[in-house]
Amino acid sequence: MHYFTSIATDLFNSIKDILTENEIRALKNDDEYSFRQFDEHLLLNNSRKCFVFSLVQIIAGVVFLLLTFLGAEKIAQAEFLKIIGSGVLSAGGLLLFLYYKSELDVHKHDFGKLRVVFWLYWNLFTVGGFFISAGFYHAESSVYIFALFFASVLTVPVFRLSENLIAAAVYLIPCICYGITAKAGAGFYVATVLALAAFIWINALKTDYYAKRWLTKRKLKEASGRSANAARTDSLTGMLNRTGFDEKSRERIEEGHKLAVLMVDIDNFRFYNHKFGISRGDGVLYNICNCIKIISKPVTELAARFGSDEIIMLLEDMDELEVIKFAEQVRSAVETMAIPFGENGIVTVSVGVSTIAETDSEEALGKLINEADLQLMIAKSNGRNCIGYRNRAFIQENRRADKN
Repeated sequence: MHYFTSIATDLFNSIKDILTENEIRALKNDDEYSFRQFDEHLLLNNSRKCFVFSLVQIIAGVVFLLLTFLGAEKIAQAEFLKIIGSGVLSAGGLLLFLYYKSELDVHKHDFGKLRVVFWLYWNLFTVGGFFISAGFYHAESSVYIFALFFASVLTVPVFRLSENLIAAAVYLIPCICYGITAKAGAGFYVATVLALAAFIWINALKTDYYAKRWLTKRKLKEASGRSANAARTDSLTGMLNRTGFDEKSRERIEEGHKLAVLMVDIDNFRFYNHKFGISRGDGVLYNICNCIKIISKPVTELAARFGSDEIIMLLEDMDELEVIKFAEQVRSAVETMAIPFGENGIVTVSVGVSTIAETDSEEALGKLINEADLQLMIAKSNGRNCIGYRNRAFIQENRRADKN
């Protein structure tokens, strides 16, 4: 007994979730921007499907008009209903067709205007379909025919709950008016209610399925983006890693920029790790990388941890003097941090600067990187805490000149 009660409870909760759109309401509460994206995507998807169907609708309206004028049955009320229904049906299809051709084909996505046009279209379709079915058939049978008429295009729109209720009201009003005019019996109204219930339930199922599919795709896309970002980012410093740098630099090569490379290395970092421990070494590396990220942000997005204690930066469209000034800014900023190293020393960095060149291939970029690495070695061999460029260590030579 408990098993069947549990199944019934789960079924009831599932039906309640579908009818009340819990998935969509949760999205709206958690992320308003994503909800608007979903709502606009749903509207655009509906209008595109209905645009295709509108051509069929126009043809159907013309056919019903021809059947009315050529038909043998000459009942004034029936003919009036058929003509009105065919006209409304054709007008609705023509409205969406003309709007879509004039607006959306040139990518003018005014969603407020589109929403109005879509609802005018769909409500005209509803009213036109009712009048046509009522004109061809009488009393209770007209509602069954209209239900079939409506069900034939349930694959076109996907309605939200509020939209379902509006469409149902548009369907219900002419039904009641016709029922009173035709003095229909109870069967007519029962059939109307059943048709409405089926319409709302089927559309609720469709909306629930569509929303879950959209949300699943969105979550997968976000997860994929996070994974891809993690694969390109250094976990300790938050900078790009070598993989991320390689991918981003290839994009710059394709864009045809004038490039220069800075290679930054922490002086005596292995000795620091050995003396103070890897944990403190990681802290130093994190602080220096964070400092370089702040300095380089206005200049370049391509700053990456290239090796264990090496940071590489790719500079675009800067002249020689600007590159050297920026390299000195990096060196000076780390020196100013005054991170203690031993009793009287501080942590410093050396910088290698590559020759600026028009770089149009990965091979050319590779040469720039190798050149920057060579200039870094020259800086290291000239006392560290200096800039290596064109086989000279500028800061180190200036110091020597000052001493002399």
